[in-house]
Amino acid sequence: MSTPRALKTLDRLPRRVLQLAVGLALFGIGVSLILKSNLGAASWDVLTQGLSHHLPLSFGTITIIMSGIVLLCWIPLRQRVGFGTVANAILIGVFADVGLALFPTPDGFWVRIAVMLLGVVLVGIASGIYIGAGFGSGPRDGLMIGLHEVTGLPIWVVRTALEVFVVVVGWLLGGTVGIGTLAFAVLIGPLCQVFLPLFAIRDAERKPTVVDPALEAPVVVTEPEFAPIATGSIPVQPPTSPAAQASHVTPVSPATPPVSTVTTPAEAREPEQAQPVRAARPLPEQQPEPERSVDA
Repeated sequence: MSTPRALKTLDRLPRRVLQLAVGLALFGIGVSLILKSNLGAASWDVLTQGLSHHLPLSFGTITIIMSGIVLLCWIPLRQRVGFGTVANAILIGVFADVGLALFPTPDGFWVRIAVMLLGVVLVGIASGIYIGAGFGSGPRDGLMIGLHEVTGLPIWVVRTALEVFVVVVGWLLGGTVGIGTLAFAVLIGPLCQVFLPLFAIRDAERKPTVVDPALEAPVVVTEPEFAPIATGSIPVQPPTSPAAQASHVTPVSPATPPVSTVTTPAEAREPEQAQPVRAARPLPEQQPEPERSVDA
C-alpha cells in the first residue's frame, strides 16, 4: 500500500509567514530605492508615480488602492484570492512609503545608477523570498494569468500588453520613464530565476511507497484460460499414407473447444471404423477388371 503525498507540515507555517513578510518588506524597500534614483521606475510604479502627481496621497497609499482595483478585476476573471495576495497588496505599499521617508535622494549620476541597480537587485531577491513562501501570486500576476485564461493569448503577449499600457498611461500622467525602467524590465526575470530556487520552501519529506514484494515479480501465464478459437473452414489434405494419416489432426469447428485429436492407423481401428477416406478411393474407371476364369 502507498502512503498519501505529504503536504507542508504545520511546523513550517511560522517560517512561511515570516518569509512572506520579509520578502514583501524588501520588495517595498527596493521599489523606493528605484524611485529615489529618479532614473525611471518599474512599469506599474510609473503609473503609480504619475497618479501621485495628481492625487493628494502618498505613493504607498496609491499602490494599495491600485492593488485593490486590480483585485476587483479578478472577479470576472474567476481568480482566487489567497493570503499572500492580500498581504502583497498591503505590505508593498506600506514599506515603499517607509523607504521613501528614510532614504535620502542620491547626488551624482553614478551614485544614482548604483542606487537604481541596488533597488532592482533587492526587488529580485525579495521576489524569490515572498514567492518561495508559497502563499500565492500578487494582484498583478493574477491579473495576467486571468487574462491569459480568458483570452487564450500567450502569457508573454498578455504581460507585454499590460506593461506597455501602464507605462504609457503613467508617462502621460507625469511618471518617470528612463534607464531604470529598461533595467528593471531586462533584469527582473533573470534575478527571479536565480533567487526563487534558493528561497523556495520544499514540501515535507515524503515516505517511500511500500510495495508488496510479491507484486513486484512478473507474472508469466503458461496456459491461458481461454485459448483463441479460429473461425472459418480449415482446408485439410487427405492423408496419402498411414504415417501421414497418423499425424493428421481433425479440424475443429468454432463451437467446439480447441481439443486436437490424432487419428490412429487403419489397422488399429475397429472393423466398422476402418473405412478408407472417400477422397482416397480410386475412380471406377481406374479400377482393374477382375480376372475371368477360362474353362479348359
